[in-house]
Amino acid sequence: MRLKTAFQDELIFDFDRLLIGADDAFEKRFVNTVTEWLELWIVYSGEFIVPDEDKTYARVAFQPKVFGRRTCRAAEAFLTFWRKGEPHPGSDFGEMGLRFANGEIAIESADLGRLKESLTVLWNNMTQPMRRAFEAGCYPQFGDKLARRVSAYALQFDSWRPYEIPNNQGPWVRSFMDGHSGQPWAWCMGFAQTAFDSAAFDLGLQFTQFMKPSFTVEQVRQDARDRGTLKTLEDIKGEKYSPKPGDFFMVIFSNNEAHHTGIVTAAYQDRILTVEGNTNMLGSSAGIGVFRRVRDIRENIEFVEIPETG
Repeated sequence: MRLKTAFQDELIFDFDRLLIGADDAFEKRFVNTVTEWLELWIVYSGEFIVPDEDKTYARVAFQPKVFGRRTCRAAEAFLTFWRKGEPHPGSDFGEMGLRFANGEIAIESADLGRLKESLTVLWNNMTQPMRRAFEAGCYPQFGDKLARRVSAYALQFDSWRPYEIPNNQGPWVRSFMDGHSGQPWAWCMGFAQTAFDSAAFDLGLQFTQFMKPSFTVEQVRQDARDRGTLKTLEDIKGEKYSPKPGDFFMVIFSNNEAHHTGIVTAAYQDRILTVEGNTNMLGSSAGIGVFRRVRDIRENIEFVEIPETG
């Protein structure tokens, strides 16, 4: 079974409870979650909207709460993106009583059944990247090749562009971090172990059979040393080990502790191709999303070897 299941909470919403008159906290959660997804769609649609310099926002109605202008721009970007793509069931929100126009979000249907349908279509479309990223059973061609599946799932996640809301917030971070989010929750290991979990799930395994479940990179490093799966540059030079797709890499900082990790997707002499969470194009360990990177294995990097087969 899957061990990393927090993503399921991000994909399900009780619209019946919302529509019959939920408490303020529940309504606030709905508004906040929709706001987060719409913010992400600014990135997905190629539009980058920044707040006004004076930090003021016009307020517009979204029953039963209100959203700011920035969110409305994100909503417009979301709909624009979908309209440029292939036709998709229920994309004509206006016909179902949900309208996004002139910078405003408004529900125009008194029919709760119709309104629920509108919200469900909106929700499913907005969260589709996560639904697709967490799809399982996608690589039958790899048979029992565990490490190869880890690499494939890392690339699968990358293809759906997981990004954080600033300071380790948002639905992707909570999915990788078992529901946790916020400044203290650096999520590079959470992402990497989620890809490992998806691969192990395909084979009826659990990633914890091979690795300590932890969000702390140094703890996983120490566990790998105890298991005999930690590999160093000396192992590579001595031809005792060669990095391969699916292995974890770890960046060792000046204090001789590992503080960043990701998954190898290819290896070429002194360089590896990787997919990493909580990074950016510069390879930071406190970044903004999941990125593909190229790293020099001679630059303070160690590896955790993942078994070839499960």
